Amino acid sequence: MPAGKHYAAKHCDIAFILITSHDDETTRREIAAYRDIARNEYQRNIQVWTNSYCCIGDTEKEARDFVDYYVYKKGDWAAVNNIAKGIGV
Repeated sequence: MPAGKHYAAKHCDIAFILITSHDDETTRREIAAYRDIARNEYQRNIQVWTNSYCCIGDTEKEARDFVDYYVYKKGDWAAVNNIAKGIGV
Protein backbone atom coordinates (compact mmCIF):
# COMPACT_ATOMS: atom_id res chain seq x y z
CA MET A 1 0.00 0.00 0.00
CA PRO A 2 2.77 2.58 0.66
CA ALA A 3 3.94 2.28 -2.97
CA GLY A 4 0.39 2.93 -4.19
CA LYS A 5 0.00 5.96 -1.94
CA HIS A 6 3.26 7.41 -3.18
CA TYR A 7 2.32 6.76 -6.81
CA ALA A 8 -1.02 8.51 -6.37
CA ALA A 9 0.55 11.36 -4.41
CA LYS A 10 3.14 11.89 -7.15
CA HIS A 11 1.06 11.34 -10.30
CA CYS A 12 -2.66 11.75 -9.56
CA ASP A 13 -4.97 14.63 -8.73
CA ILE A 14 -7.39 12.41 -6.81
CA ALA A 15 -6.83 9.31 -4.68
CA PHE A 16 -9.62 6.99 -3.56
CA ILE A 17 -9.49 5.36 -0.14
CA LEU A 18 -11.59 2.82 1.72
CA ILE A 19 -12.82 4.10 5.04
CA THR A 20 -12.26 1.26 7.47
CA SER A 21 -13.10 2.98 10.73
CA HIS A 22 -16.29 4.32 12.22
CA ASP A 23 -14.21 6.93 14.03
CA ASP A 24 -14.22 10.29 12.23
CA GLU A 25 -10.92 11.38 13.77
CA THR A 26 -9.15 8.24 12.52
CA THR A 27 -10.45 8.91 9.02
CA ARG A 28 -9.33 12.55 9.20
CA ARG A 29 -5.81 11.43 10.18
CA GLU A 30 -5.65 8.94 7.28
CA ILE A 31 -6.69 11.63 4.79
CA ALA A 32 -4.26 14.17 6.26
CA ALA A 33 -1.40 11.64 6.07
CA TYR A 34 -2.15 11.03 2.39
CA ARG A 35 -2.17 14.75 1.65
CA ASP A 36 1.03 15.22 3.66
CA ILE A 37 2.86 12.71 1.45
CA ALA A 38 1.79 14.62 -1.66
CA ARG A 39 2.64 18.02 -0.21
CA ASN A 40 5.88 17.22 1.64
CA GLU A 41 7.46 14.71 -0.73
CA TYR A 42 6.17 15.80 -4.14
CA GLN A 43 5.15 19.46 -3.63
CA ARG A 44 1.63 18.67 -4.84
CA ASN A 45 -1.91 18.98 -3.57
CA ILE A 46 -4.13 15.92 -3.88
CA GLN A 47 -7.82 15.36 -3.28
CA VAL A 48 -8.78 12.27 -1.29
CA TRP A 49 -12.16 10.74 -2.06
CA THR A 50 -14.06 7.63 -1.02
CA ASN A 51 -17.02 5.74 -2.37
CA SER A 52 -20.58 6.00 -1.18
CA TYR A 53 -23.82 4.24 -1.87
CA CYS A 54 -26.94 6.20 -2.67
CA CYS A 55 -30.51 5.11 -2.94
CA ILE A 56 -32.86 7.53 -4.60
CA GLY A 57 -36.55 7.64 -5.33
CA ASP A 58 -39.10 10.17 -6.45
CA THR A 59 -39.74 10.82 -2.75
CA GLU A 60 -37.75 10.20 0.42
CA LYS A 61 -40.34 7.58 1.42
CA GLU A 62 -39.81 5.68 -1.85
CA ALA A 63 -36.05 5.71 -1.33
CA ARG A 64 -36.38 4.51 2.28
CA ASP A 65 -38.85 1.80 1.24
CA PHE A 66 -36.39 0.56 -1.37
CA VAL A 67 -33.57 0.48 1.19
CA ASP A 68 -35.82 -1.58 3.45
CA TYR A 69 -36.53 -3.95 0.55
CA TYR A 70 -32.99 -4.53 -0.66
CA VAL A 71 -31.27 -4.45 2.74
CA TYR A 72 -33.71 -6.15 5.09
CA LYS A 73 -35.96 -8.24 2.85
CA LYS A 74 -33.40 -9.31 0.22
CA GLY A 75 -30.09 -8.69 2.00
CA ASP A 76 -27.32 -11.30 1.81
CA TRP A 77 -25.84 -10.95 5.30
CA ALA A 78 -23.18 -13.63 4.80
CA ALA A 79 -21.87 -11.64 1.83
CA VAL A 80 -22.01 -8.40 3.80
CA ASN A 81 -20.00 -9.95 6.63
CA ASN A 82 -17.40 -11.27 4.17
CA ILE A 83 -17.03 -7.87 2.50
CA ALA A 84 -16.79 -6.10 5.86
CA LYS A 85 -14.09 -8.50 7.04
CA GLY A 86 -12.25 -8.05 3.76
CA ILE A 87 -11.99 -4.29 4.18
CA GLY A 88 -11.23 -4.45 7.87
CA VAL A 89 -14.52 -3.23 9.31
